Amino acid sequence: GTAPADSFLHERLRQTVAQLPEKQRMVVLLRYQEELGPGEIAELLNMPVNTVKSTLHRALEELRGKLTRKLKEARYAIL
Repeated sequence: GTAPADSFLHERLRQTVAQLPEKQRMVVLLRYQEELGPGEIAELLNMPVNTVKSTLHRALEELRGKLTRKLKEARYAIL
């Protein structure tokens, strides 16, 4: 089975991805859930490869910041 901590992190990640703007959410899901490369995503979404890369970079930065805050809040709530 999945450890409770893994389940907690997975749910927080899912919720945080769902809060991203639509274009960022689509790029993240296509890259990491569907395992498509930037070129494939660019073709699918009809956008330049560099736009896909910059969108992915911004989305990951946003996710990292939001998840860090959520995990800190959760840690303090437990203490």
